[in-house]
Amino acid sequence: PERLRKKVGEEALKLSSRVEAAQKLGAKGIIFFRSPSASSAGRYFRARVDKKLYKPDFLLLSAENKVVEFIFKDLPIDTRTVFSRLNRQLKPQSLATGVKVFVSVNACFNPETPTRNVLAKISGTDKKLKDEYVIIGAHMDHLGVSPMGDIYNGANDNGSGTVVVMELARAMKQSGFKPKRTVVFALWAGEEQGLLGSRYFADHPTPGLPIEKAVVNINLDMVGIGSGKINFGGKYYAPEIWKFLKENLPKEVMDFIVPGRGGPGGSDHTSFLMKGVPAFFGITQDSFLKYHHPRDEWDLIQAELIQKTGNLVWSAITALANTSQNFIQPRRQEIFYMKYQDLINYRFSPVDNVVKNHGDAQDSHVDLQMAVVSPGEGTGDQLFLTTLKNLLVGKEKIRQAKGLKYLDSIRTLSGNVRQGKTSVIAGVKGLAPFQSNTHWAEILSKSGLYFVLLEDSGELITNNQLTKEAENTIKSLNKGGVLIIARNFSNQQAQVLLKASSKPLVLLAEELPSPEVLKLIKEKQAALGLVLGPETDPAAYFEKLEAAKKELGSRHLMLVNDVCYWGDDGQSLLLDVIAKMLKAKYESSDLRNIFSQTFIRVIQAVRGDTGQMMMYRPF
Repeated sequence: PERLRKKVGEEALKLSSRVEAAQKLGAKGIIFFRSPSASSAGRYFRARVDKKLYKPDFLLLSAENKVVEFIFKDLPIDTRTVFSRLNRQLKPQSLATGVKVFVSVNACFNPETPTRNVLAKISGTDKKLKDEYVIIGAHMDHLGVSPMGDIYNGANDNGSGTVVVMELARAMKQSGFKPKRTVVFALWAGEEQGLLGSRYFADHPTPGLPIEKAVVNINLDMVGIGSGKINFGGKYYAPEIWKFLKENLPKEVMDFIVPGRGGPGGSDHTSFLMKGVPAFFGITQDSFLKYHHPRDEWDLIQAELIQKTGNLVWSAITALANTSQNFIQPRRQEIFYMKYQDLINYRFSPVDNVVKNHGDAQDSHVDLQMAVVSPGEGTGDQLFLTTLKNLLVGKEKIRQAKGLKYLDSIRTLSGNVRQGKTSVIAGVKGLAPFQSNTHWAEILSKSGLYFVLLEDSGELITNNQLTKEAENTIKSLNKGGVLIIARNFSNQQAQVLLKASSKPLVLLAEELPSPEVLKLIKEKQAALGLVLGPETDPAAYFEKLEAAKKELGSRHLMLVNDVCYWGDDGQSLLLDVIAKMLKAKYESSDLRNIFSQTFIRVIQAVRGDTGQMMMYRPF
């Protein structure tokens, strides 16, 4: 709950902090309740616990919903009530269940146990291109032995990808293949434990194979079972290479491929993408039969799929390794991060301009576009009605546009991104449409209005005090679920506005506000958007961003562009800032917050849209 977050702070709510607190208070272990709808982050909670907290005399276990239901089935209370009381009372809800559970754990994890990747190569022959390389990879590890003694052989996951890589290496070497570029064949260790082998290679390349010289990675994972075709994700992050492949692969190979947007996910191509190396992920359609199950055995493998996958990669290797076309683009790591983040364009353009200029856009880097609705003419109720009409007409124009989609719920943003569409949310400038009736804000909000942009503090504040009319309007905006975005407010005016609003708001500023304002931003769970203008020096901007992050934490911080991201100038300026972030080794959670999640959190809090937005996985 937000009030608990306010009370104890962000650090205390991190999973590692909660485990550490339980240990200090004398707990013998923790059982994590796992609901049926738990996100992947919830299922893999162990990855979020600091390894120093794993101790021989302290257990960390998770219980599936059916186990919890069995424990509670004869009790005069259910889990819904327990969690409701926890959220409401903010204190333990301990009770005796009368159920005894016997757990036997025999686990040993030694992080220093050595393992190895297996690499082979066919050296390039061209004087200019031989230092560049195409790398084909698959993970060779699986899950070992179950607690009951069953062997997880992993024939499909990932014996199938492993044998394709090995056979390609053997056949190409035997054929006398002499590519212009070097071809590397890689079998990765430790994928199931967190992409350990491929990540190590990307961070510590083998001598002679610097990551900067990697042209492309093709990753094969689970290619031996399926319905006849292969999902081949990566075209959004490697458009030039995908265009080249479409033009050069045989028709029978292209007929086997189902191209996809691609992106980071639970396999080894992720390690390359995070370094900016274009990467494609091959996984056959409907390949999850007996996934992570002892029955993943060789007799389920479909040999024709292995052969077709081998033909695909053979054709791709021979084409990519022998062309003189340059695929290693400058700033490719920064470009990857720009594409990977949910990018919000804070240019508050009229709806008609958004539709006219970007209605046909496909796979744009802009994932969420802010738009403004004209309030029309008139006063009072007439002004409200024209604003409502313009909003509804604008939404319909957006829905009819090929490349745009009006965002009916923040939770659907990732789905729109996956479809290659830019989501749009609309707001209005100024308070006029809301002032004649306290119900207008709620009606406009339910009709799809997300925000009000305030650029003239004189609308609300005189002599550093809210006018009575402004006070009532802010209350109606808070009640109606309309986000307040304020720009060009002095420190004193910002304090007045923050104190008056019962809901979080967004404060846009070109400079770091006063300590008093920063304190209020945290207390009110609001957000500071630091404006990146056309004349802004990226280094100076990053210094301000760092200072704000130190004071607020990334959860209250936004990067707000004043140069349109649809154009080269806006993207170039953003890439300069991203380069600074990467050099400073920003955590992935900080990047997500600063680019999108802070804004999403605030707008969800204002609108009461509490559902979680699912992170996109590319398979």
